[in-house]
Parts: sequence; C-alpha cells; structure tokens
Amino acid sequence: MRGRNDYIVRRCVEVREREDHTVKKRRTDGAEEEEDEEPGSPQLYSPTADSPQNALVYTNLSRMMLKGLLHAFQSFQEVHGMERSHYPAREGSRTAGTVGWDTIVLLHFVHHIPHVARLAAEEAVAIEKHPDLTSDVRAAVDAEGDGGLFTGDVVRHWRRLLIAVQSADPTEAPEYSRRRGALSIVNGLLRVLFLHQNTHQCVMLLQAVEHTEETARTTGDTSKSILIPSKHITSEMVSYYYFKGRILIYQRRYEEALTALITSFEALPPLSYQASAAGPSKTPAQAIGREAQRNNKKRVTFFLCVAGLLAGRRCPPQVEAQGDDTMQCLFQPLYEAIGRGDPVRYTQALEQHGYVWRRRGVYVLLLQQGLLHCYLSLVKRVHLALGTLGVDNSRLTIPQLIAAYREIRGEGDRMAVEEEERSEMTEDRMVLWVTKLISIGYVKGYVSLEHMTVVVSKKEPFCQ
Repeated sequence: MRGRNDYIVRRCVEVREREDHTVKKRRTDGAEEEEDEEPGSPQLYSPTADSPQNALVYTNLSRMMLKGLLHAFQSFQEVHGMERSHYPAREGSRTAGTVGWDTIVLLHFVHHIPHVARLAAEEAVAIEKHPDLTSDVRAAVDAEGDGGLFTGDVVRHWRRLLIAVQSADPTEAPEYSRRRGALSIVNGLLRVLFLHQNTHQCVMLLQAVEHTEETARTTGDTSKSILIPSKHITSEMVSYYYFKGRILIYQRRYEEALTALITSFEALPPLSYQASAAGPSKTPAQAIGREAQRNNKKRVTFFLCVAGLLAGRRCPPQVEAQGDDTMQCLFQPLYEAIGRGDPVRYTQALEQHGYVWRRRGVYVLLLQQGLLHCYLSLVKRVHLALGTLGVDNSRLTIPQLIAAYREIRGEGDRMAVEEEERSEMTEDRMVLWVTKLISIGYVKGYVSLEHMTVVVSKKEPFCQ
C-alpha cells in the first residue's frame, strides 16, 4: 500500500511540474492566461486533463481521500457513541452538561463524504469516456472497481451510525440530544444513493423513516423519532422532503409527492426575498448563501411543478405567486396543451425543452402521463359539450371523439400537411387511449367495441 501511495505522489509531482511548464510556455508565447479559481476550491480532477493517465492519478487521490474520510468518520463515530451517563446533569436551560456538542463535527463528515464520493464517481466516468484511453489505463481503472466502495462502505457506515443515533439520549430535549443528527444522516444516505441511482435503497430508507414516525405518533413515544428532534433544522427538513418528493414521483405516487415538495417549497424563503437580500451591501459569504438558497428554491420548484403536472393539476398557486419566468416558460406550454386536449401540441412543447427534461430524469414520465391527461381532457370536453346540448352524455361514440380531436388540432396555428398526416387519428388509436384511461381509473366506464361507444358513469364519470 505504501509503495502504491509513493507512486501516486510521484505521478502527482510530475503532473504538477508539467502543468507549470505548460503555463510558463503559454505566458512566453503571449497566450491568454486562464482565470484563477476561487481560493479554497477543490482541484481533484478536471475533465480537461491532458491525458487519461493524469486523470487516473487524480481519481486515485480522490478515492484515497474518501477512504481516509471514512476511517476518520468511523473513529469519530466511536467517540460520538460513548456512554455519557456520567456527565453532569444540566440545570434548566443552561448548556452545562449538554450532550451532543460533537454532533456538529460528526455532521461535518456527513456532509463532506458524499461530496468527495460524487467527485470520485464523476472522475471515473470521465476517464472511461476519455477518447485517448489506452488499454493499460482502462485495465487500471477496472482494477480500481466500479464504485463499490462508495455504495458499500459509505452506506454501511451511515446505517450503523443512524441506528446508534436513533437510540441516543432518549430523555434529552431535541435541541440538546444527539438524535438531532439522525435526519442529517438520512439525508447523507439519500444523497449517496441518489448519486448511484439506487432508488430501491432510497425507498427502503424512506419507508423505515415513515414507520418510525408512525410508531412515534401512535404510541406517543418520540424517543426514537427522526423528524421531531430535527424540526428546528430547516435545511435538513427541506432536503428530506425534497428527496422524498422525488422518490415518490418515481414511484408514481404523484399526490403524495406534491404534498412533500410543497412542504419543502414553503420552508425556503421566497425568491424575491433572496434576490433583495443578496445585494451589494451584503458580505460575499452572505451573497453566496443567498445564491445557494435561490438555487435550492428553483430546484424544488421544478420538481414541484413536475409533480403537479403528473398529478393532473395546474401550476401550484405558490409557484405562480413567486413569478418565476423560467418555470412559466418550461411548464406553461404543457399546461395549455393538456387543457386543450391536444396530445400533438403537448409532444411538441415537451420536445422543445427535451434536454432539460432528460437531464432531470423526468422526460419519460412527462411523456407518458402527459399524453394520458391530454386524452382525458379531450374526453371531458366532449362529455361537457354533449351535456350542454342536452344530449345523453353517458355514451360517447368513438367517431365523436375523433371529430373533436381533429377540431382541436385545427384550432390556433395550422400545422404543416405532413404533420397533420403523421398525427392522423384512427378508431383503433382512440380506442387504445380511452381503454388506458379506463384501466388506470381516470374514467369510470367501459368501451363497447360492437357499437364503438364509450359508456361512462352518469354520476361520477371522471376521477379527476
């Protein structure tokens, strides 16, 4: 192990000398100098490394750093979990004899280990995609493993710590108990699992938290609760409900996801407050903090709008009140297409910003669920129109739905001839979409193929 470390150090020195030589040569040649990075910013690896060999050296260093953090984390965990019954009792609201003072140091590890793990994982992916990667370097990358250290050791450390912290200081007030760090540990676990797209473990972790909270509510025993001791830590509550909302979206539990994301959204200050507070009169540190809050607000707002659209709801009033032009630009065309019952225009609006949806991992969900809502709006409009004319609207014929579809497609801007041909609706396609709506439960009724008629309930034909 020591020889391996010496080799890595020598390679780092060589890389640094070569980089210094390159910078000096650029200066002598009159080339423009690159801007210096901010003081204290990590420089583990840059994707623009001059060779995959140098990238491998940086990756090894970051992985060694992660291993060192894990060892320090484990050692500190042992100190943190020591028996403290011999500590002097606290009197009143004084902090003398307070337990859990070292929770802050422990949470420092909790917040930084996922960051280093993410850097190392990104570096490994960048090396594998390097165009000049040689077979020797690829073999070295494969020998290092595929990130099992991150999803293995980190998660095991986190779970052991979570179990220990949950049962610590059951009689202490939340603001003094070590249990106040349990939610931070849960969020750290969720960050690592999200990094490796391990949604199954995320679901299991969230179910364990929900079970713990349900037990605390029913029995009245909050000694092992995770959320109650951390209610005063707003940032951790925001993170928890944000992760919970995203997982619920992937589980297609859209109403619950909407509730969780609204809770996270309301815990953050408004965008107008953040913009005014980050003025020139503030210090640089305060300005950076306000910018982080602003980015978090936008991130939560994005998934809140996604959950609302997937649940078949309009843009939440909380989002409309803050006047975010970006969200209006992204989601307003989708809402308009769904309201009209126009699946073709919805698909076009979705493709217009397809890169954003794919990057956030919600493109397929928006495409599948959004088209269902478009056809549901179409059926609702036909049902309402027939009812307005005094006709029996419990029987909707397939030709009527197709005629309404073509009329909606002809409203507004006329499409090109080839686009009209591509989006031409047939009876089989319309029956397929209506059958999907019935099978999901959005429409209460059945399809009579013999008469090509959709028979819906007279009392409550729609669930939404």
